[in-house]
Amino acid sequence: MSLHLTNEMLAHCYDYMTVTRPFIEWNLPASEDIHFQVIRDPRYFGWYDIIGGKDTISISRSRVGQTATLFPQMAHEMAHMVLRRNGLVIDPTVHNAAFWKLARTICREHGWDHLNF
Repeated sequence: MSLHLTNEMLAHCYDYMTVTRPFIEWNLPASEDIHFQVIRDPRYFGWYDIIGGKDTISISRSRVGQTATLFPQMAHEMAHMVLRRNGLVIDPTVHNAAFWKLARTICREHGWDHLNF
């Protein structure tokens, strides 16, 4: 059975992640200040961008159907947000050295394989 994603679920997932290491150390905005959207695009697991001046995290219900997939994907998009908010990238889709450094830190803390991140 597939997880039925909702915008509220994404916000709660984000909230949980922000109280865990390393996110708790990064002074991220409250979920109320972020636009969350469930999309159906089968090409992407999700993405982060600034749309209309607001941080936006989108997660695809076509690719994310389990809790075990949702949390690492949310963390992935949060890593993009950290880099963009700190001026380390302009294009939020870039997976550069700074992204992979964050990815390894996040994955080490949460027990995930950074090669699948």
